[in-house]
Amino acid sequence: MGSLGDISKSFLDLTDPEEINSYFAFNVTSALCLTSAALQAFGKQPGSSRTVVNISSLCAVKPFKNWALYCSGKASRDMMFQVLALEEPDVRVLNYAPGPLDTDMQLLARTKTGDPEMRQYFQSLQESGDERGLSQSIPTSKPTVLQGFFFADEIQVGHTGADGPRCL
Repeated sequence: MGSLGDISKSFLDLTDPEEINSYFAFNVTSALCLTSAALQAFGKQPGSSRTVVNISSLCAVKPFKNWALYCSGKASRDMMFQVLALEEPDVRVLNYAPGPLDTDMQLLARTKTGDPEMRQYFQSLQESGDERGLSQSIPTSKPTVLQGFFFADEIQVGHTGADGPRCL
């Protein structure tokens, strides 16, 4: 779940508290409430494990022009799930940034981003078609990374980009 928010607006154009609160309610508050409710509903059981995967983004750690809402929402979610990992050590938590994928959000990025350089960047990703460009789905090497996370008995804490998980 999630949305880009209004990427046609610059930081200085974001002056409507209702628009901003609505964005964070949908993209941060709902993730917190749904995750908390699910973890409570499926409490700790002998012989089973619980895993939470947050679909993250490079935008959680790198600012993009005209993406103030999206970047701050992704950063909030990453931190929120890091807190969950500290508070609930029996829950496996992963902030996973799969890299750019050819989705409706990417179409918006190519057509609606207010900053012309950012628009061109996303257009060039779509046009390139190489491994570093957009994919229709997560490349075959990435499920292996995720499978390693799900089946590992010990998780290394660290941060990586699209080539691997950011495990908490």
